[in-house]
Amino acid sequence: GNRLIAYQILSNTFHRVDHSLATISCMVEVAPGEYFVGSDEGLFGITIKNYAVDRQTGELSGKRYSRIHEILFHPYTQRLVMFDYSEGLGVDNTVSVIDIESFTEIKKIEVGPNPGCISPGPDEAVYVATYGSNIADGDFNFVKINSQTDEVERIYNEKVMNFAIDNNNIAYL
Repeated sequence: GNRLIAYQILSNTFHRVDHSLATISCMVEVAPGEYFVGSDEGLFGITIKNYAVDRQTGELSGKRYSRIHEILFHPYTQRLVMFDYSEGLGVDNTVSVIDIESFTEIKKIEVGPNPGCISPGPDEAVYVATYGSNIADGDFNFVKINSQTDEVERIYNEKVMNFAIDNNNIAYL
């Protein structure tokens, strides 16, 4: 529904944040209290203060993205990297690089079938796990994108579905 749950970790309390967006599929903080939110209706900017939406932009992508699956704010380049399933699951093999100020797509980078988990690396790279066209075939990989050139730098032949990069620069696959 139209609610978001904020969990305050230190006090172990939950807060309901009402909003007017459709189902939120992902969100990323770009500055304290400022977020980009992906939903079934597209990409929006919101500001949250005191567990309430203080400001909400209109849809930012011109309805180019309607089923946003994952979004990443890259701190080194100050850009968004995202992918969506607007054309259907398994159709798009790319991630989009978005300039935040002009909100234009700078580039589509082909990473492989069904991009999944995405995360910034300590080396100014972006890492993506691709789910493949058929998981049973094992055609999923771990991809490194150079954020300076917006090109795939390396495809690791590792069967990765999800991963996390910790503060010690270790990726757990």
